[in-house]
Amino acid sequence: MTGDRFNPIVVKEMRQGLKSKSFLAAFLGLQALMLLSMIIYFSAATTGGDDFGFSNGFFWTMVGLITLILMPLRAFSAIYQETKDNTLELVFLTHLTSWKISFGKWLALIIQTSLLLTAVLPYLVLRYFLGTIDLTGDLRTILYLLLFSMLFTAFGVGISAWKSKLLRRLIIFFMVISMWNLPQFLFFASFGGAMRGPGVMLPGLADHLMGIWVMLLLMLYFVEYGASVIAPPAENHAFPKRLIGLVLMGSLLTYGYIQGVNWLSIMAFFCMLPLLVDNLCEPVMLIPSLYNKRMPPPGFRWLFFPGWVSGIFFLLFVSVFLLLGLWNAYPAVDGMHLMVFNFISLMIFPVAVVLNLNPGTGKWKPAYIAMQTGCVTLAGFLIAMNEVTHFNDLNFLLRFFPHANFFLLFDPAHRTDPQTSAGVFVTLILVSVATFFAMRKAFAGMVRLCRQARKPDAVIPART
Repeated sequence: MTGDRFNPIVVKEMRQGLKSKSFLAAFLGLQALMLLSMIIYFSAATTGGDDFGFSNGFFWTMVGLITLILMPLRAFSAIYQETKDNTLELVFLTHLTSWKISFGKWLALIIQTSLLLTAVLPYLVLRYFLGTIDLTGDLRTILYLLLFSMLFTAFGVGISAWKSKLLRRLIIFFMVISMWNLPQFLFFASFGGAMRGPGVMLPGLADHLMGIWVMLLLMLYFVEYGASVIAPPAENHAFPKRLIGLVLMGSLLTYGYIQGVNWLSIMAFFCMLPLLVDNLCEPVMLIPSLYNKRMPPPGFRWLFFPGWVSGIFFLLFVSVFLLLGLWNAYPAVDGMHLMVFNFISLMIFPVAVVLNLNPGTGKWKPAYIAMQTGCVTLAGFLIAMNEVTHFNDLNFLLRFFPHANFFLLFDPAHRTDPQTSAGVFVTLILVSVATFFAMRKAFAGMVRLCRQARKPDAVIPART
């Protein structure tokens, strides 16, 4: 009866997870490593030495590997397993929303990770009596290991909603490769004492709290993204995702302005980039219920409707604040506005091309990503060829290719060149016109549904 009070997905995943071989192996493996760590501590203590640096390094490296790599890797099959077994439809019949499914998967894994970290606490007390160990610092380290594990697990849950095995395996591969030096970092960060937790990243209490706030927003976004992938068409997940993105961007830009931390503006840009790509690849769902729910004031509603049309408006809105943040952080850099305007052209360029060639396309995220990758590769090749040949006509034409301008604008000489400025503005106008022709039909359908939003007998048009 007690389990009925909780999210059914959490109860189900906890029962299955605690009985799984992966959790059992992680738990027993952690206990064995902790016992080995205690043997190392006892050896250092009995030999009369007072240097516990290696013991500390080994202890936190083993804990970190299990909580930051092994447990988050289990999240990459959380939602995909439901899709593979064709059980998502049965779960939706229980009136559980996609958010409850995604959040329940994430929370169950976090509870299992917390159990593993709880099992480490007796060894922390034992270490305290064996040497000069900062117990408060150890507890703070446990807290931050849990926070980072929560973040990595949320990322895994979001990616697990992808149906493509190849894409998920590539993400796992690059994630593991990017963490190849994690053991070395954990070892040397804790060598000679407990890790300083947040102190290794940002000094000061305000910085610690800001770091935790950003991590919580990222967790929320990844879980919401996983829910949006498996959600029925009638659910509007664009609103919460974009709202989280705006709060994250506003927090970073505001804190960077108050504290004078310039690199937070760059961080805000990179945090918003995946969200902007996701928005531009969303299909427009012309379903009356999506336009009949409570939304922000009319002037801002078009920022939160699902689909690539409102995604373009959202891109323009976000670009204004990113430009202001970059201008405030780097006032001495000339041509910052050109970089932002070219960024808008670069992001919308595949939308204008793909949807003008095939207006009826629905799920076209692979086409968008492939076109962006191909254009960046082509731009790099053309710039390299131009450096060798010094062909004047090619040098002139490159300024009307947004992906080529992306590379050229990193050179201060090109940012102050009038031809580059003219090319950026002309390209933005041409891309905007092409996008307008691509979005006319979808935009007209959205306007019609906004006007009919309060009519219960509204006719459901076809999907665009």
